[in-house]
Amino acid sequence: MTTTAAPVRSAMVRARVNPDLKRRAEAVLNRLGLGPSQAINMLYAQILLRKGLPFEARLPSKETAEAMRHARQGRVQKAKDAADLYRKLGI
Repeated sequence: MTTTAAPVRSAMVRARVNPDLKRRAEAVLNRLGLGPSQAINMLYAQILLRKGLPFEARLPSKETAEAMRHARQGRVQKAKDAADLYRKLGI
């Protein structure tokens, strides 16, 4: 007795993506031998497996946000090495 598997159904996903981002990402996918649909299926599978995004996506803490703001403004400490940085920071 032979059985045939039911045909695989597919659903359409539509999204707006920055054209340059799309072009560059698809070039990487192409080098990996993957198409956009395969990559999206892999992303969705990882979301299910991890019960969330397969990468960290969160807002920075107040301290981190402040440090990022300082860095953008050029308000950073420069040091030759860790010991020099600790000395400048008074640690």
